[in-house]
Amino acid sequence: MSPRGLLVVGTDTGVGKTTLSRGLLRLAKRRSLRVVPYKPVETGCVPHAHDARALCEAAALPGLHPNQVCPFQFPDPVAPTVAARLSGATPPSHDLLLAHGKALRARGDALLVESAGGLLTPYTPNITSASLADLFDIDILLVGANRLGVINHAALALAEIRHRNLPLAGLVLVNLSPSVSPDLAHNASEIAALTGIVPLGTLRHCDTGDTDQLADAVKQDIALQTVFDGALS
Repeated sequence: MSPRGLLVVGTDTGVGKTTLSRGLLRLAKRRSLRVVPYKPVETGCVPHAHDARALCEAAALPGLHPNQVCPFQFPDPVAPTVAARLSGATPPSHDLLLAHGKALRARGDALLVESAGGLLTPYTPNITSASLADLFDIDILLVGANRLGVINHAALALAEIRHRNLPLAGLVLVNLSPSVSPDLAHNASEIAALTGIVPLGTLRHCDTGDTDQLADAVKQDIALQTVFDGALS
């Protein structure tokens, strides 16, 4: 069976999607899987698309350029619809998003799509991050920051995924800070009790630019077999 793909989407913005995606891409490379990253839209690109560059480096695919990974780049750090409007550009259409994604998927074995922001972040008035799962027929890997509030955010996002009948590969929590707070040890179990979804793990705080070290941490902290056996192979 040919690999399909994965949509890495957040419960919110700034929850660790790119960090987790980098680790997944490098682990895929170690498995001799050519997983091609695709970040359809990135905002706050001053002077360049930082996330797209990081994803491109992690994938380490010959000839792949950040501008191919992220074809729609906007300078203002706001929602994609607003960023396009402020820059005087037309938001990317359904057809353009699909065409760029298909071109990238043709370069490898599977597509790893990283959304902008959270599950319902708007790309156009009719397209959100959640829409990308249907657009590319791929499973969702939901990412939440392991901090106070994640129980509510994760439960709402999981409810929306169920409401839309979208395929879920799993939920991952990410420690964004080395600081310890009373909620951290309980968030995963509370989400499981509330939603019935047991998180695949909690990624430790990784303050490193070394992608291989990050990949090692992802491998140790996250139960990835279901992701690689399901969405990516």
